[in-house]
Amino acid sequence: MRPIFLLTLSLGMPLAFGLGLLVARPASRPSPTEQDIARMQTDGDAVLAPLWRTLFRERPWLKAIRRRGYIYCNRHGAIDIGCAREQDEAMQGMTFALMTSKWQQGMTDRNQLSQREFEVARDPALRSKIIRYCARLYDDHGSQDARLLAVCLGNLSDYSLLVPIPVP
Repeated sequence: MRPIFLLTLSLGMPLAFGLGLLVARPASRPSPTEQDIARMQTDGDAVLAPLWRTLFRERPWLKAIRRRGYIYCNRHGAIDIGCAREQDEAMQGMTFALMTSKWQQGMTDRNQLSQREFEVARDPALRSKIIRYCARLYDDHGSQDARLLAVCLGNLSDYSLLVPIPVP
């Protein structure tokens, strides 16, 4: 092989590899601005009941989860309204799960509860363990998608099996 060809190959291969990496790398999504987030939350508020609008504005932890959820829904420089609605619905489900489990702990007649609900209602430490586990799982996945948090907190009642609950 001639030296000129060898030189061309030795220089051309790394250059082609580098260009290939640049071309193959997906373009990063531009982050939504604070105005984009506020506008989408206002649009989302239009379809929410007044109770939820108030809760989402007045509870700092709910406000923060909602904000991160809307940032997660950023698609091609705009917030996907369907995804944003799912974030709001997930937050409602999460809130219901927390409120219901707390209410069930105060019940005097727990015979109407399923076995899983009964165990969570009977043992406040188990409720706390589930909440901590779900918060850690949400954090491990970037603390962005509220749907993950809502599904996990479903372990406080009967419809999710992510966290094992000691049912006899």
